[in-house]
Amino acid sequence: MGGDSLFFDYQCDLSKKHEDDIVLSIDWNPREAKSPNLVVATSDNCLSLFHEEGLRVEKQIPPRDDPPTYVAWGPEPHHLLATGWHDGAVSLWDEKTSKLREDKSVHKTSVTLLKWSPCGTRLISTDKDGVVGVWKPVDGRLVMKCKIPPQKTKGAVTHVVFRTNDPRPKVKADGEDMPYFYFAGEDGVVYMGCDDKNHVTEVMKMDSSDGGFSGTMVLMYYHEVDQVVGINEQFVMYRASGPNENGTSNVMPHMKLAARQGDSDRMMQALWVNSGLLLTSSHESLLRFWKLASDENFILRIEDEQVPPDDRIQAVAYSEHNRLLCAGTSKGYILFWRQTSVQAGETSAEDWQPLLHATTKLKHPIDDLRWAKGHGLLAAQTEMSCSILIEHDLHRKIRDGCALVQLSNMYLGFANIVRKRDERGACEPEIEPPHVREFWTGSLAGELTEIKSSMPIKGCDCNASLIVMWSGRKAEVHQIDLDTGAHSLLSTFKTNASNIVVSSDPGEAAYLYMAVEGKIEVANLQGNVTRSLALGEMEGSAHLLDIHGSYLVSTSTNGIIRQIGRASCRER
Repeated sequence: MGGDSLFFDYQCDLSKKHEDDIVLSIDWNPREAKSPNLVVATSDNCLSLFHEEGLRVEKQIPPRDDPPTYVAWGPEPHHLLATGWHDGAVSLWDEKTSKLREDKSVHKTSVTLLKWSPCGTRLISTDKDGVVGVWKPVDGRLVMKCKIPPQKTKGAVTHVVFRTNDPRPKVKADGEDMPYFYFAGEDGVVYMGCDDKNHVTEVMKMDSSDGGFSGTMVLMYYHEVDQVVGINEQFVMYRASGPNENGTSNVMPHMKLAARQGDSDRMMQALWVNSGLLLTSSHESLLRFWKLASDENFILRIEDEQVPPDDRIQAVAYSEHNRLLCAGTSKGYILFWRQTSVQAGETSAEDWQPLLHATTKLKHPIDDLRWAKGHGLLAAQTEMSCSILIEHDLHRKIRDGCALVQLSNMYLGFANIVRKRDERGACEPEIEPPHVREFWTGSLAGELTEIKSSMPIKGCDCNASLIVMWSGRKAEVHQIDLDTGAHSLLSTFKTNASNIVVSSDPGEAAYLYMAVEGKIEVANLQGNVTRSLALGEMEGSAHLLDIHGSYLVSTSTNGIIRQIGRASCRER
């Protein structure tokens, strides 16, 4: 059961105080064990939390009397949300305690950036005047470890990256390794700092062609070779290693990039795709890839004909989990490519397959794209809204004469189909009637009867008289008549089941078999659970379910297949 893969758009209900309030910053809670939450910062002084389908989380963050400027979730396991504010405050919200604490001792102007260290022991904050703050989270609050004053030229610090492969001996602070970081901004000078403001070191200058200042557009850390990589406003790439134990840095020859700035008001974006493969986007109709180890490069162009020729890419994101690259455009399109080969240093444009069927169109220009770590969830920020895109396989199934197909995230269609079977009773594609073959290839002769759900559909099942659908939080059961196309809602109930099958026994009451984390629940059509079958600790969580005759078959997240007699399942 399955079909085409599409991205469904779930718009977050921002409930803005004023129609012209705008979205300022977004970020995902980086928890991989369960569904993450998205935080959205808006100009009406609010921080809002959303589930994956754009639904508001019951637990919300209290607002301040000032607009937020930047949000950043800390790494697992602490789930701390840092927020920078227009008045210079830096706050910390603890998801576990719901307490919000702030500090205004470091910044007197608007906070421009927040960056957590990979292990979560430090938070770096920057502002428009060039002040850099180094913080340590302690018991749900931020303790200021160091305030680094503006360097030679006063200007905003716009980029921070941590030096995660420093070959020098570790330096301890409060019994922990003290993380070093690079920072740069409008003056184009790259510095390295730590907890001690007296240890700020100039690493390299990214000068303009006339020897003056050229602002920083990109600052990245090349972990495998311990190098900092910078690109200035004149599209010159600089690289340096160090400083070493003697405090000196090795600045390599710089390189003029074959790129152009399509919009001077927008910052170039960059991200690592694989080791040593840097992607950049500078408001063009293409993406540029740079192989730093070999000094080679290649490009990806927009191939979707529905995208206007004058459209430009202005946001990019890459999901290592799904090997999906996405790009958002100035006209509201979101395009996708899947990486088909992951051989370090050998990738080329041929290794990126455009997913033309997955192109999504939003109403406004795309300002930012963020993948949820370890999940197939993509947040798309525009000035006026925020949407969550989820990749779905459109489900397609034939059972007991009912052909069931998912049409969108909210609609199913069904029709009456009779399949032809061989002498063994098996359905073979070679002997199927033409209309059945058309159904499996994505079309169906005759019209489908449509059913609209009250929830986003993540899965569905059917028999000759019933259709069940579920969202991961709720399920619906609909009664159908295949001859007339009549249908009616029979029941709706709450359940976090990830998979449901409905029994098909002539003359007997139908039951629902539901995969709910580490167990299989058996319920009647109203969702009342009559029995629960626990899976063993080694099996993990229930994953897929299917029914054949008197048996139920289940698979688990740890790859265990179980066959269970359904008669024993229904007994109390």
